[in-house]
Amino acid sequence: MERLAFFVAQQVFNARPSSFTGIDFEFLRPDGRYSIVQVKSGPHWGNADQHRRLKQNFASASEALAKHYDNVQSILGICYGRGRQRDQQNYLRLIGQSFWAYISDSQGLYAEIIEPIGIEAKRHNDLFYTERSRVVNRLIAELLEQFSHEGRIDWPAIVAWNSSSEN
Repeated sequence: MERLAFFVAQQVFNARPSSFTGIDFEFLRPDGRYSIVQVKSGPHWGNADQHRRLKQNFASASEALAKHYDNVQSILGICYGRGRQRDQQNYLRLIGQSFWAYISDSQGLYAEIIEPIGIEAKRHNDLFYTERSRVVNRLIAELLEQFSHEGRIDWPAIVAWNSSSEN
């Protein structure tokens, strides 16, 4: 999702990866606001220390950019979820539709990207389940080879292998 957000902002506003610590990308909006963006997939991310670090990263980047731009806007963009736009201490928190609209200038983009994301997610899921089945089959074969006798699992052998003291 983060790569998609960058791609969209790059196509619409010529965004570029940021050189500032903890900032994903930055771009100049037509209204003159210079935007620095940190992207999170969903609304429930990070602990208190990570949130504190985010504020510090925005403050540092904004201070440096203020020498070159009159209006620097720090954005925490959350790709999915519901919630109101909130002005935090030194950044604006945009969730779901409002984030996608901010980086694309399109109120409907969030709905337009759902189908392609679903197709890509299914492809990844299919690959994952195929690989997982292969690994499970290999592990079962190894278990039966090493710890079975006449078709029965040799639990004492497994416990000894797993828990005995090494001399």
